[in-house]
Amino acid sequence: MKRALGGVAAILLLLPGVALPASPARAQEALFAPHDEIDRVTLAELGKARRRVRLAYFNISLHSAVGTLVDLKARGVDVLVLVDAKTEAQSYNVVDDLLEAAGVPVRRIVNLRSRYASLHHKIAVVDGEVVITGSGNLSYTGTHSNHESALVLRDADAARIFEEELAEAVAIDDYVRSELTPAEVRDFVERERYPSWWTPGRGRADQIVRHIRSLDRATRQPASLPHVRLAFAPEERLDTAILRELDGARESVHVACFSIGMENLARKLADLAARGVRVEVVTDANQLAEPHTQAAGAILRNAAAAGLRLIPARNPSAHYAAMHHKFVVIDRRVVCAGAYNWNAQATFNNDEALVTVRDPAVAARFYREYVNLAARYDPQFDAARYDAATYGALAATPTEVTFVARHSRTAWGETVCVIGDLPALGAWDPARAVPLRTGGNVFPSWIGSVPIPAGTRFEYKFIVRRPRPGGGGDEVVWEDGWNRDYTVPADGLNRTLLDDFRK
Repeated sequence: MKRALGGVAAILLLLPGVALPASPARAQEALFAPHDEIDRVTLAELGKARRRVRLAYFNISLHSAVGTLVDLKARGVDVLVLVDAKTEAQSYNVVDDLLEAAGVPVRRIVNLRSRYASLHHKIAVVDGEVVITGSGNLSYTGTHSNHESALVLRDADAARIFEEELAEAVAIDDYVRSELTPAEVRDFVERERYPSWWTPGRGRADQIVRHIRSLDRATRQPASLPHVRLAFAPEERLDTAILRELDGARESVHVACFSIGMENLARKLADLAARGVRVEVVTDANQLAEPHTQAAGAILRNAAAAGLRLIPARNPSAHYAAMHHKFVVIDRRVVCAGAYNWNAQATFNNDEALVTVRDPAVAARFYREYVNLAARYDPQFDAARYDAATYGALAATPTEVTFVARHSRTAWGETVCVIGDLPALGAWDPARAVPLRTGGNVFPSWIGSVPIPAGTRFEYKFIVRRPRPGGGGDEVVWEDGWNRDYTVPADGLNRTLLDDFRK
């Protein structure tokens, strides 16, 4: 898992004058996809479970999750999986069916709050002790090609609060299903159509909505995590929680958010820029063109005169890849992160989580991720705009070089690998080449990351390994053409190399 599992400790050791935290109550780790392979970290944590596992994801389509959860069930671990009912009704999502066939309990949560509302969580809770939550689904896109983040919280009080939130979702789903017939539930899930008797704000519909709201409870903050605040929508206004933190900004605000449609948040960023706070925003380019983000986007664009920097990001790693982060770093000390998009649906109707962390070490990790995004997507990127001390400390770690090889002619059982003249790339030995990953709608892109020291020049190619018929090891197919070469820049920022398999 490279340096990611070091998380906070690794960054603290790199920053001069910062001591490691003495209390385990501050044990938080920040992970970033695709470099840190959040899916493998999550499944490894799940695999350690002894008593209880609770999952809640908008979308689970990663087949590697099936084996882990089935094994936990077979070992007697109490497993419950929550997924959004509308998403899991899609024909390409079969993981929930596979889990149910193996005896793993799956709840498809119906969110009636609006026609397009969802259970948008990305939460894993292990043994009531560990929480992994962030922006990415357990899907191929979410773990292999998107820009995503996750926080690991190792605290029993935080885990209890997340479990209570998931229990509320189950209780609401029980109530919804008691009020609607199975046919009405199916019609809502598959066609986004309310029952014929449903009149918003009146009669029985109003009673149902009011009861749903009564089942949502305010979050009790964990005393054991004084530097962490947990908040959940829609019972809490997550936009207000972020505004409260932005009110305290004095020097800088760095935002990376997939969808920004809340005008109040856009106006706050514009106001901060006008007051002299350095404000930078990276958002997904496709989302920036959507109708529901136009008003907020106009506010951000108009604030360019005040110095606000708006960077549209178009992730080319795979056809459906996105800049899917949802975080803000304030004054390099505070981070708000989670599954919460800054739009109206997420604010008023979805089941969402937001984690606010007051920790310079965690903020350093998110800040570096922001700078990586800016370096990749801002055509006018200037390294001099960013803090030299942080550069010096963080550039001491190896650069994550992500290799993306597009190859549509691979068959089941074959693996595309990157190979090169460095030991980390197998030193031209096909048996030691680095396997890349694909799956689902990430294909035909094959993606993987390798840590390589800054300033290193190397040569590389792609190969396909496939089992030899009748056994006896793998057959190897080398791509055509000369070796590719690349020199890792000295700035310590992550780099992505996109290539087509030459054949």
